[in-house]
Amino acid sequence: MLTVISAVGAICLIVVLVLIYLIKQHRYWRNHGIPGPKPTLVLGNMGDLYYHKTSELHLIDNWYQEFKNEPYIGYYNLWKPTLLVMDPQLIKALNEVDFDHFTDRPINCGNSNNDAIMHSIFNMRGTLWKLKRQILATLFSPKKLKEYSEVLNHYGSSLLGEIDSYSERCEEIPFEQIAKRHVVRTQSFIMYSLDTSQDEEIFSKLSHLSELFERPPTNTTLKFTFFTAAPRLFKFLGVSTYPRELWDFFSKFTKQLIESRNGANVGRDDLVSLVAQLQKEEVLGTDRIGLRESVGHIFTFFAAGINSNLTALTYIIFQLSRHPKVQEKLRNEVDNVLSGNDYVSYDSVMKMKYLEDVIKETLRMFPLGGILGAGILKRTCTIPYKINEKFTIPKGMDVVFPSYSVHMDPNYFPAPEEFIPERFSDSAKSSPLFMPFGKGPRTCIGIRLAYVSLIIALAQIISNYTILPTPNTDFPVKFDPRSVIIASRPLQRLKVKMQKRQKSSFSNQ
Repeated sequence: MLTVISAVGAICLIVVLVLIYLIKQHRYWRNHGIPGPKPTLVLGNMGDLYYHKTSELHLIDNWYQEFKNEPYIGYYNLWKPTLLVMDPQLIKALNEVDFDHFTDRPINCGNSNNDAIMHSIFNMRGTLWKLKRQILATLFSPKKLKEYSEVLNHYGSSLLGEIDSYSERCEEIPFEQIAKRHVVRTQSFIMYSLDTSQDEEIFSKLSHLSELFERPPTNTTLKFTFFTAAPRLFKFLGVSTYPRELWDFFSKFTKQLIESRNGANVGRDDLVSLVAQLQKEEVLGTDRIGLRESVGHIFTFFAAGINSNLTALTYIIFQLSRHPKVQEKLRNEVDNVLSGNDYVSYDSVMKMKYLEDVIKETLRMFPLGGILGAGILKRTCTIPYKINEKFTIPKGMDVVFPSYSVHMDPNYFPAPEEFIPERFSDSAKSSPLFMPFGKGPRTCIGIRLAYVSLIIALAQIISNYTILPTPNTDFPVKFDPRSVIIASRPLQRLKVKMQKRQKSSFSNQ
């Protein structure tokens, strides 16, 4: 009996101590005189997100609207104090001018050796990140982009063929499904020199795993919560945040890709050849890499590229269906540049300025990144930063920049609910707060490839089809609260119709 009483007493004591700790933690912002939303005892301010009641974009946007006159506020990710910066000058300072104080992204997906994303450039920090970015950026040089444009044109013909089969029957097009096949095939060839159109098994597996990465099972959210609450215990237990299936496949897949290059000439330098080189020799003073980092790069460049390009392409097509005047203006530009051809050269891409504006305006309204980056920018303070006499951001504190909220703020983008690509036609007038792929030195490394990929696919589509709306898509679009990589991923599939154009009507323009 005494043993039972002692055990109960110990449990009660632990509960009391935990409660005292939580109450103390949740006084942090009050003690510093910084306003913010009122936290709950255990989940802080993130309860609606963890329960999948709302997306992180909308959660933070609610705070942005509530505290709009404040330069910054404080909230709690569970019991971890986090700073939300809303002042435009401070956003610019922390991301660009004083970037050396905020060089790192928050590590919010565990430390397990079996979490592939952990070992990629996206989660690297400090000098190592800077050196690896310099190395990997060679994959996105102008010379490489010209090479990629040929790949994108080749697979674009297959994309048009699939759209044809629906347009001929005047049916609604499951565009996201068709676009995903296109994006998986192009990314597979660009990154791996792998033609998945000839291997249905590997195509299906890569498609499945890219979806699993973007929209993982519920227990992944619980693991994120566990890591945020107790990172040291999480690391000690060796828990994998993402499903083990990702690591198991990509570790084997990476080995096979590297081994296939031994003595083989694929005729082009790609991500696989660069990773193989990094395994064999030191580059820019960095040590040779092992399997885990190899898997990290092979996996993350592919998965992040697929989900961002797919979401952006889907939203742009959807917006064009709703704005026929924009579509017609865009079509005139594409027709004039292509002169009736379907091949979109790299030089042609550089001439399609209005198409680039259409892409930018769509990304303003539907910024992409979640934990990797843009819809909500996240940084970790690496050197204490004095904002003013009132508050100094301590080392290790996470800092958040509400890109989506800023993009939809009429003070910075007049009539933000309206789709107006012309707002980007004069680069001198486009807002410095436009940050769809991040901001500062940690801007998305693949941003130029993303634009080239989108422009080529869109030019081919707009040249061949008239895009029409359908009443079966809800608007305004609701975001999927379970999406962790693409913060603005639509909850429901966006649907359109397409009518085939007659080439003869514009081939001589």
